[in-house]
Amino acid sequence: MDYFERKLDDKRRLTIPVELRSEFASGVVLTRGFGRYLHLYPKAVWDGQVEPALDGDILDERVADLNVRFRRGKTGSELDQKQGRVTVEQHLLDYAGISGGIIAVRAGAYWRILAPDADV
Repeated sequence: MDYFERKLDDKRRLTIPVELRSEFASGVVLTRGFGRYLHLYPKAVWDGQVEPALDGDILDERVADLNVRFRRGKTGSELDQKQGRVTVEQHLLDYAGISGGIIAVRAGAYWRILAPDADV
């Protein structure tokens, strides 16, 4: 599965499809994306690929900019195993212009989360 659409519930929870829940067994990390969308990472991917990419020369402005982009508003949590849900913080929804429904598209090892009417 490389694409799904969902509606957030009244508590801003996103239900992950059953077919994908094992992918998020290590936990979930949500961050701002490169544009007006969010990135949804399995925690194992965040720890194994993103964190090492954010580690670099302390004086490298590109590394610093990436750290600010991906750590600003970053949230991490466990997937609700009973319902397969994760809560999306309001500030992240505001950043991405998401008010109820979402579109999720796989982008390699992570997911891009967008508003249904987003231009990408």
